[in-house]
Amino acid sequence: MRVTNLRNNRQTVVRINDYGPASWTGRAIDLSLGAAKEIDMVSAGVVPVKMELLSGGYMTHGKAKRKRSRRKA
Repeated sequence: MRVTNLRNNRQTVVRINDYGPASWTGRAIDLSLGAAKEIDMVSAGVVPVKMELLSGGYMTHGKAKRKRSRRKA
C-alpha cells in the first residue's frame, strides 16, 4: 500500500500486517516509526493521508498515526 502524507505529499510504501486501529479512534492506519519518518509525520503524531492499494488500485482517505513501540520492562 502506498501512503501519502497530504500535508507535504511525501510517500512511502508499506506492508499491511494487521487489521489496524479500532474504528472509534478515527484513524485509518497506524504506521511504524520508519514509515512515519519517511513521510515526515513523527512530530505531528496524526496526519491526513491518502492510501492506495498497489495491487488493486483502491484508494481511500483517512488519518495515520505513528505506532508507538512497546517498552521492555
